[in-house]
Amino acid sequence: MYTHARQFPHFAGMTDEQIVAVVRRAYAKHSRFIAVRRASIVGGVTVSIILLMAVGLRAAHAMEISAAIGAAIFLLWNLVFVNTSLFRLTSEEMQAG
Repeated sequence: MYTHARQFPHFAGMTDEQIVAVVRRAYAKHSRFIAVRRASIVGGVTVSIILLMAVGLRAAHAMEISAAIGAAIFLLWNLVFVNTSLFRLTSEEMQAG
């Protein structure tokens, strides 16, 4: 996530440590984003395992499929999150600080 965030115009000329510090300050002010991310991952994996087991898959196969789908969704969500919410949060933090 930070690799992509380096491309934000408001991070021009900043080191990785400085970028991480800005992101941490922004997250501290808006901690609900972390809670939503964690809840969506845990909830999504749990629901998908239950659904896959309901259609007759064994628990191990359901977990494998769920993990693969979850990883793909997590990567896609991070891409969307970085380009929308993280950009806005860090931009506001840079203007405030």
